[in-house]
Amino acid sequence: MRRHLVGLPVLAVLLLAGGARADVHELEMAAGLDAGAEGTGIYALPWGLPPRQKTPSYGVARAAWRWLGFWRPNVALSAEFNTDTLAAGLDAYNVGAPGLSVGLFSRAELGFAQVSLNQLHDGVNHPERGYTASYAMTGGRASYTVLNRLTVEGELGGRGWVFTPGPNTDRNWRIPAPFLALEPRARLKWHDLRPDEGGLGLHRGMAAMLEAGMDVRAFSRSFGGYKGGPVDPRNTVEAGEFPRRISARGLAGVPLARRLWVGLQGDAGYGHDEDDISRTVIGGMNPYTVNVPGAAWGEWRSERYVAGHAHAGILPLQNLYVGLSAHLCVLNDPHRVGALDELGVVRAFAAEVRVALARVVRWRLSVGGSGDVRRERGPGALGAFTWFELGLRQ
Repeated sequence: MRRHLVGLPVLAVLLLAGGARADVHELEMAAGLDAGAEGTGIYALPWGLPPRQKTPSYGVARAAWRWLGFWRPNVALSAEFNTDTLAAGLDAYNVGAPGLSVGLFSRAELGFAQVSLNQLHDGVNHPERGYTASYAMTGGRASYTVLNRLTVEGELGGRGWVFTPGPNTDRNWRIPAPFLALEPRARLKWHDLRPDEGGLGLHRGMAAMLEAGMDVRAFSRSFGGYKGGPVDPRNTVEAGEFPRRISARGLAGVPLARRLWVGLQGDAGYGHDEDDISRTVIGGMNPYTVNVPGAAWGEWRSERYVAGHAHAGILPLQNLYVGLSAHLCVLNDPHRVGALDELGVVRAFAAEVRVALARVVRWRLSVGGSGDVRRERGPGALGAFTWFELGLRQ
């Protein structure tokens, strides 16, 4: 009886969908490296990290598959492998009414959630304060699209967290205790983006998202600081306290004249009662963080921030882009000492080149730096990001 009850949400998604079959298969594979100028380690090989690595470098390997037409033409089944993460989803579109969609999802990450193995404070890495973070979660969502552009979405997920010491963790350092969390989210989305003709990953049009959410935790305890001493003031979320936040993201791009492309991107967030498990990861030039060139991936974790960057470049060929970008980020507690009302400003610049082949293969290289990012030798840091992607559709 219990097995039948577990399968009811999946059966409900499938039964609400209707129509004749029309299969579409999509496959994307990618690999990338986000490296600091002094970095020597690879994220996918943590046992190779030296105990006092100055600027962590992280590698990514990703494969994602999507089958639109699974069982019904408006039902999509998806699966993804991303370095240390496995995810799966089942979505049904235009269920019962045009614009109404429902979905189920699950995700698990082993070891490196929130890149917590390395802990940077004022540019100095403290792996003795690091830890591994793993979770498993599942949930569902429902959304309704208005006027083909505006979507209202609600999501409810449940997640279980587990933490263990890393290879260099000081055994007297408090790491987080395992806990459970219920994670309701509400989103308002505007999407009017179209890809560039050359398949370079440039965006034409505009997209924006506003999200409100909270984490209702059970068994959560404060962490950080050495045992027998005070707890890290940044990480004092106890059981019964609920991290909550409002965040926003916007993206816009437009081709100018014949060969010029200009784009803007912005991120902002304001949270309360958060800790380093729930805060937004800032730093690096990869797709998974708020970008700051020259900073390491996970240089900061912040709940109150505003960040934006503008890029402009030329297309000598339809499948070749060369551009520059300027970045600005204002974030709280820049020294990571628990001064949540203190603000820091980080300015950065980057140059990049993108090459595409037949809209199937894409390669990107970005090199950037910031005079506001500190390192042990003084202010100023450089970084590089490379990304290779292959996408197939049948």
